[in-house]
Amino acid sequence: MPDSPVLRLFIINWTIGVLLGCAFASAILWFDISGIYRLVALSDSPIAPLALLYGGFSITCGGVVCATAVMHSPNADNSDRNDGLGQHAELVPVRIRIRRR
Repeated sequence: MPDSPVLRLFIINWTIGVLLGCAFASAILWFDISGIYRLVALSDSPIAPLALLYGGFSITCGGVVCATAVMHSPNADNSDRNDGLGQHAELVPVRIRIRRR
């Protein structure tokens, strides 16, 4: 395991996400949602669709879990939180000219 806490956070959460993605892909095959299991089983080469299914779910779920862990990190300093509006944001009316044809 790496010494860096950030790298450890990435690896652990990405692994959890990959495992969740594989579980979701397995559930899709197990319950034969939209007939995917039958399509894969009747395929001439079932390796390619299985690799795409498991690979896509693994990468997507791994990224989502890892990004969520980073965004909700307990070490994040939220004291200077800026929501993008700045300290003195206010709404200002803007005049729009309409061209008549």
